[in-house]
Amino acid sequence: MPCPEGGVQPAPLPTQSLRVTLVQNSAGSDMQANLARITGLIKAAPPSDLLALPEVFACRGEDDDYRRLAEPIPGHLTCILAEMAGSRNTWLLAGS
Repeated sequence: MPCPEGGVQPAPLPTQSLRVTLVQNSAGSDMQANLARITGLIKAAPPSDLLALPEVFACRGEDDDYRRLAEPIPGHLTCILAEMAGSRNTWLLAGS
């Protein structure tokens, strides 16, 4: 379907700023070490409305690593993430 005559109107600009912090790390197959590093980076991050973690922030490894570390939701990892977000009073995007 073509755009209506006059084109598409842009959405209104927000009235408040959104402070976003991107947290980058280079994860390995040791999830505890990755979480320790991420926790330190989040604690050092400036005040934000949204903290965004990379897609493989908790583990980067082989298929066997992912199977070994799989857990239910909610689980240990999601509880840690919820605590981090709550302690900073922010939203936390855990991977894209």
